Amino acid sequence: MYYRLLLLLTFLGTPRVFYAQTQPDIKTALAIYTQQTELFLREIKVVRKMPLKNRVASAAKQLDPQQLFTAISLFNKAWDTKAALLFYFHDGKSLQVFLMNERGIVHSSSVRITRDSLLAIETNIRHAIGVYTNLSLNRGMDSRGIGLHPSVRKGDSAYLRSVTGLLIDTAMAKLLLVHSHLLVCPTLNLYSFPFAALRPFSDDRYLGTVLPISILPNLYELAAKKYTESPISFRSQVSKATLVGGPIFNSYVKPEDYYGRNKTIHEFFLEELPYTIEQTNAVRELLLEDSTGRIHIDFLQGLNAILPNVQRSVADADLIYIATHAFAASLYPWDSSFIAFARESKTQKPGKNFWTNRSVCNSSFKARLAVLSACQTGTGQLWNAGIISLGNSFYYAGVEQVVSTLWNIDDRSTYMYMREFMKSLLSGERRHPAYWLHVMQKKTQFSVRHWAGFICFGI
Repeated sequence: MYYRLLLLLTFLGTPRVFYAQTQPDIKTALAIYTQQTELFLREIKVVRKMPLKNRVASAAKQLDPQQLFTAISLFNKAWDTKAALLFYFHDGKSLQVFLMNERGIVHSSSVRITRDSLLAIETNIRHAIGVYTNLSLNRGMDSRGIGLHPSVRKGDSAYLRSVTGLLIDTAMAKLLLVHSHLLVCPTLNLYSFPFAALRPFSDDRYLGTVLPISILPNLYELAAKKYTESPISFRSQVSKATLVGGPIFNSYVKPEDYYGRNKTIHEFFLEELPYTIEQTNAVRELLLEDSTGRIHIDFLQGLNAILPNVQRSVADADLIYIATHAFAASLYPWDSSFIAFARESKTQKPGKNFWTNRSVCNSSFKARLAVLSACQTGTGQLWNAGIISLGNSFYYAGVEQVVSTLWNIDDRSTYMYMREFMKSLLSGERRHPAYWLHVMQKKTQFSVRHWAGFICFGI
């Protein structure tokens, strides 16, 4: 009886949504989406003081659906896969959903739902899988896995299944099963949704365990993507790797030194992070397995992991791997979101060891992949056609794919999860990074809250 009552209360607390009777029109959606994307790209261009490196600078020309079908076909050929594109668009009143592949639009739907209701659903989804909703530098769990997360309640699993239907209905879920990769172009706070944790299938499997998922910056990036003619493995593309882990934050300061010094950056006394050195050591050992010795490794740990050293090293790296503290802000995201590194000296003011979103976006990278193994690197300020996050800043500074996180991650499980991910990535087999995240999600014995927050951002 208690369980039935809880399910009823959960249902009553769900934001009301209504499915539209008419099917959404893709050309109308793309016309409005063009304006939304232009506003977002204008924000990027204002902040970035140099030309966008190999990225779309303007959305002045409206996309034609055929361009998207062609782009999916090129993606399939490049990665030897069969991808579907899941495109979300909000017109102010309804959430419109389009599922398409290289042959055309295979499904569409419209859900009458407000933006506030989408925010409420995101909060409830996070509680349903047991993660915090607030932005904080405090880790979601301690290194031993002791419960600092909200406890998972009875009825949460049923709620997760019900709200999944708002984003991926039953008919769409069946169509996804004939594909082998999912490209998701979100809108608004769907950029912060853990799509991997959704359960759209009748057998209750998580979406991330069924399909690799790539989160797209926007549709224009997909349409403009160019691919090499002779694809090779990721390992063979790496001549230099920058590995950063275990910065020592507190060798020169006391906790009270961190408060009230800066009006823009919310400053914290940063605790040392267990397992971050183990993460970078594991990646280093994998790279050293290259018997030719052609891969140069910059290994920055402890007091050596200061911001100037990191910035110099990553400029010409093919692989960037960073394991440290990070923080995402939805207000003033350019200067209040940051990645933290070691203090340079006693005289360095607190906060000067933070690599802010603005500074990252104004960098220039050649890396094929950046792994940001830190909290909240994939979330931030949400727009209709984009997100201002640390992961997105790395992307617009030149990185092709960025592995980032949607919430505070657990230290020990992250070390084990990312060790296996990098082992697969560097195995020599030609696969998209999102594929290897998907493989780990299928294999892992950890709870969904430990792995669903990792996303592959980029194309």
